[in-house]
Parts: sequence; structure tokens; C-alpha cells
Amino acid sequence: MPVQKNKSILFITNYPKSGSPGQRFRYELFEEELLSAGYQLTFAPFFSKKTNQILYKAGVLKKVFGVIQGAFRRGTLLFNIPEYDWVFLYRESMPLGPPVFEWLLSKVFKKQIIFDFDDAIWLLNYADKNAWIKSFKCPKKFNHIAKWATRVSCGNTYLAEKAKIFNKDVRIIPTVVDLQNRHKTIKTHLAKKTIHLGWTGSSTTLKYLKPIVPLLQKLDKKLDFAFVVIADQKPKFEIPHLIFKAWCKDTEIEDLLHIDIGLMPLENNNWTKGKCGFKAIQYSALGIPSVVSNIGVNSTVVLDGLTGFCYNSDQEFITAIIQLSKDVELRKKMGKEARRHIEQKFSKASQHSAFLALFEDVNSNA
Repeated sequence: MPVQKNKSILFITNYPKSGSPGQRFRYELFEEELLSAGYQLTFAPFFSKKTNQILYKAGVLKKVFGVIQGAFRRGTLLFNIPEYDWVFLYRESMPLGPPVFEWLLSKVFKKQIIFDFDDAIWLLNYADKNAWIKSFKCPKKFNHIAKWATRVSCGNTYLAEKAKIFNKDVRIIPTVVDLQNRHKTIKTHLAKKTIHLGWTGSSTTLKYLKPIVPLLQKLDKKLDFAFVVIADQKPKFEIPHLIFKAWCKDTEIEDLLHIDIGLMPLENNNWTKGKCGFKAIQYSALGIPSVVSNIGVNSTVVLDGLTGFCYNSDQEFITAIIQLSKDVELRKKMGKEARRHIEQKFSKASQHSAFLALFEDVNSNA
């Protein structure tokens, strides 16, 4: 997509660069492409790196101080807003309070705004463990931001339908992986006695593993398996044959490749329907077949019976695990098809043009 040289984009986010999976795989992944297209990029996180490291740890005072610092940074950022051609807003400008900053961007500075999100963020319970944080949320913030944005990009159809209530220009761009670089390796499936089931995620999503613990206990009588959990925090509940690996960006791919079958269990509610299936995308990108809850976008990331299994019941979960565990050729076949599917639909290359098209001026198609 040709652009004028020296056009500038301001990325407004809650977290510093590489501070969250959504940021890493929804827009930071395209940084080189934007630079090559002639854009100048500026990143303006709300939280500092120091504050980001303690957000999900015990204690309040340091977090409050971090929020005050973030609000101050937002205020000083206003002085520089006129110099930017585009504002890329990932989720929100500030984690608390009404969308005052977004209103200023749209109504006072009249900036072209891309509003990007990958969860059902109009729901108050997202990602927050602390009740005091939830009490400062603005429940209708999403509606206003979506209305004021020049265009909206989001990760799946469920999210898009909500955004379309407020904005006519809504585009679905899935969360993607880079198959040429970070996810270039493909799992080698071998016949083995002990099968490694696996899950990756954050401390906020560990709760989704609880319902499958009884199922793993039943499988323990039928299979020789280990359960690999890759996260920022070890589960506080018992999981049979647990192997915990602390998440690390530098070893993430190597750790994932220890998994023979990737899992993504979910509860069935409005929040999970908005999820973008990134766990399954990562497994599949590495040629690892997945067994996932048949909820939301999961059935488009994992093609049931072809790249893995989407289960609707406990028995279907158990059956799928046993079938894949005992058939190495099936794991190879599904892993190969999974990789191919990601290449076609959920890779950086497949969404490159769609992402750059977000920055086309409104009047360019007139």
C-alpha cells in the first residue's frame, strides 16, 4: 500500500512494548512493515515497565502510584497530539475512568483513530481480579470509543457485531503469528510412551483449567501423560502430573514444542465468546494438534477432525485426548494441516495487506 513519506502513527496502549500478548501479536508484529511503508511510529503506554511488572502481584500503593504516573503521562501527551496523522488505540487510553482522552482526540484534535481490540472489553469483569479496580471502570466507555473512531479493527465476528452497532467501518483482523520468524519451527511428532498435554496462558486465565482437572484424573487411569503449563504463575490447584514452566519470551517456542497436544478449555459465557483463540493459533502454528472447547472463534481456528478436535462435552474431551495420544500418525497429519490452516488465515503474511489498509485516509477511497 503506497503512502506519503513521513506520515506518523501514535500507538496508545495500556502496557509497554511486549507487555501483553495482544499488543505483541496484533500490531507490534507489523512494525517493520509500517516503517517500510514510510510511517514514523511512536508508542505511548499508560503503565511503565516497572508498574507493569507488579500489576498482578499483591499490594495496592505502588499500583496506585503507577496509575497516577500513567495519568500524568497521558496529560502531557496531549501537547504532542497535533503532530500525528493517525492514532492507533489498542483497547483504551487509560484502564480506569471515562473516555475523556479519546473524546479529546476525536472532538478537539479531530484525529483519525483506529480502535483495535481483541476481547469483549465492554464487559466489566475482563482481566481484573481486584474489586477496587472494577469499581473505577466506565461500563459505557466502549460504546463511545467505537463511535468516535474513524474505523474499528477487531479479532473475530462476535466482537465485530458489537462494534457495528456504533461504527460503520468495522474490519476483522485476527490475531496472527509470524511463521517466517518466531513461529517458523514445526513440531516433530514421535511415537512415545508419555504424552505431553499442554496449555499456555496467564495467571488471569488459569481458572479455565479447573474444569478439566477431574477429566485429567480420569485420563490418568487410561494414559501415561504429563501436563505442561506455561504461564507467569504456577496453578494454585492440583493438576495430575504437572510440569510447570515459567513463561519467558526467549524460551516460549522451545517450551511449546515440548507439547504433543495443545489444550484450550473455556467456560461458555459472553466473555469467552469474544476470545480470539490465540492459544490454539500458537499450537497450530507449530504443527501441534489442539483439543479445544467448541466456543466462539475456536471452531474457526481449529477445524474439527482436520487440525484437532472441538469438544462439546466431557466425554468428547476424553475421547479426543485418547485418540490423539495413541495415534502418532494422526498427530502428524493434524499438525501438518493445522500449520497450513494458520498459514492461510492466521499468519502475519495472510493479514499484512489488511493491516496496512487500516491506515488508508478516509478520503482516499472517495
